[in-house]
Amino acid sequence: MVVEGGDWSLHRSHWGAGRVATDLAHGPAAAGRCFRANSRVDDALRTDPDGWLDDVWCEGAALVDHDRRTLLWYCDETSGWARYAAQAAVLARTWPGWEIRWASDGLGDLHDHLGLGRGFGRAAAKPPEAGEPHWWPPGEDETCTLLTVRRPDGRVRAWGSWAEVVEQLGGGEALLGLLPDDAPAPELTAMPDSGIHFDQLTRTVGVWTTVPALGLLPWPLPGWEGWELCLWGDDHTRQTAASDGAVPLPRTDLTVELRRWLERVGEPPADSLPRLLQALTPPPGSGLTAVVNPSAAVPHAGPEPTAAERLALRAVFETVLAERPGAGG
Repeated sequence: MVVEGGDWSLHRSHWGAGRVATDLAHGPAAAGRCFRANSRVDDALRTDPDGWLDDVWCEGAALVDHDRRTLLWYCDETSGWARYAAQAAVLARTWPGWEIRWASDGLGDLHDHLGLGRGFGRAAAKPPEAGEPHWWPPGEDETCTLLTVRRPDGRVRAWGSWAEVVEQLGGGEALLGLLPDDAPAPELTAMPDSGIHFDQLTRTVGVWTTVPALGLLPWPLPGWEGWELCLWGDDHTRQTAASDGAVPLPRTDLTVELRRWLERVGEPPADSLPRLLQALTPPPGSGLTAVVNPSAAVPHAGPEPTAAERLALRAVFETVLAERPGAGG
C-alpha cells in the first residue's frame, strides 16, 4: 500500500512476501517504485474484502504513508529475533525521520491505519472460547516466548515457553495457576521472539513480539475479561523493566545476519514460476492437469534502486556493522 497526497493505492505480488524487508531496504522512494511496479488492485476494490488477500494467504505486507511519514510492515521472512533486529537496525537508518512500526496484528494494523477497521476482511465468526490452559517447559534453546509474572505479593517469577503469544494466551488467566513458582528462571542463550508480562496486582498483560501475533486483537481474549492489554510493539526492554530484570536477556551478535542480508539485498527477485511448473508436472499417464493461479505467473518486481541508493544502502550496512554488531540484553 502506498499513501500519498491524501489518496492510497493497493498493490499485490504473488512472490513478494518473502522479501518485504529487502524491498524496503533502500528507503521510501525505492520502496514506492517497487510497490507501484507490481500489480495494482482496481481502486473500486480497495474497500471491498474481495480485493484483498486474507490473513492466511497474505504472508507479508507493507504500508508506506508519505503523508504521515509512517511505515508499517510485517512478514514471515524474519525467521528469528536476530534477523528481525538486523533488518530493523538497517531500516531505522534508510528511513530517517519516519515512524517505523512492526505490524504485529498483520493486515489488521494496516487496515486500521487506512481507516477500514481491524475487522475489515476478517470473517465474522462466533467468538472463540477459552481452551485448556497449558504450559510445558521448553527444551534447550527452544524458548519462543518469555513469560514473566508479578504475583499478588509483588514477587516476580519467570519461565520460558515454546508457544507463540496467542497460543500461550489461549487458555485464559487459568494459565497463571499452572506456572510453578518453584521453577528456576530460564537461562536464555538466544533471544526469544516474543515476551508476555502478567501483573496480577494491576491485572495487565504486556506483550512484545517480533513475529505476527494474529488473533491477539480484539482484546480481551476469552478468559482474560477484566485484564488490560498493553502492546509494546517489538520493544523487549519494556518487559525487562516491568519484571525488574528477572531474566537477563542475551546480547545477540547481528554480524552474521547483517552480512547475509547484505549479500542478497542487491539480487533481483527470483523467477519462481519455472520451479513451480516443474514441481506440478503430473506423472506420465496420470491424466492429471496442473492448474496454476494466474497471479503466480507474474514475477515480482523489485525496487530497482538507483546507483546512489545502492551506495547509500551499502554505507548504512557498514555503519550498522561498525556501530551495532550486537543487540538485545
